[in-house]
Amino acid sequence: MPLKKTIEEYIEEIKDIHDALKEYPDNKTLLRKRYNRLSSFADLVEITTFQSPEEKHPWLSEELGHNVRPMLTKKQIKIEQTADYQAYYQGPGFAGWFPFLVERKAEDLYSTLSNEESRSRFYDEISRFKADERFSEMYLIAECSYEDFLKYVPRFSGRDENGRPKRNKNHISVSVQTREATIAGLYIRGCSVIFAGSRSRAIKMYKDLLRQWILKNYDVMLGLNVEPYNDLKHLQEKKARLEAELKAVCGALGASA
Repeated sequence: MPLKKTIEEYIEEIKDIHDALKEYPDNKTLLRKRYNRLSSFADLVEITTFQSPEEKHPWLSEELGHNVRPMLTKKQIKIEQTADYQAYYQGPGFAGWFPFLVERKAEDLYSTLSNEESRSRFYDEISRFKADERFSEMYLIAECSYEDFLKYVPRFSGRDENGRPKRNKNHISVSVQTREATIAGLYIRGCSVIFAGSRSRAIKMYKDLLRQWILKNYDVMLGLNVEPYNDLKHLQEKKARLEAELKAVCGALGASA
């Protein structure tokens, strides 16, 4: 039985194919070989998802198929925690953050967007994402369908004289038009909404986002998109940033840098 290739071997093959495609960009054989090698490469990239400690029904490591760790704190990396899920990739000679954040919502999507105070807090979350230079995209993945969200009626409405949740017997809820406008507003603010339909499909969507980013951005991961340069100051600054980030990540993973 032949030995399985290592990730290092796949990287070398990918680099060779990448260079060949510069001369023959439409070669179908090369394109097919690149896809096959990248698919195997993606399986071997080590991924760690950093999860918000405030998650009530978090996606588990067993469901995601890779490590899940507590999200890095401001004390560790000097940056405020943002969203529910951040992902980090690493392998021989490369490492970095996936450039997107994910906010997970289930039944709490309605309460988050219908309540003015909760909605304002979520808008603040989007603002923090925009201030974080590690990320360029933010996704809200809902474990329900768009129709489910539009038709949802909360079980409780306000509180009684004793401060207990009051049953919503009159089926009071926010209008469909307001819900539609709120979702549109999230897109305008820079947060894309994905209605996955269920928990399992939401998890699959998250995993697909990670994998597709690797397949489409392997050149960024492996530094194949960067031309050689001799700016020593820039290189020293970049090295210092990467070393600080690596130290923080290794601290969270319990490993030595």
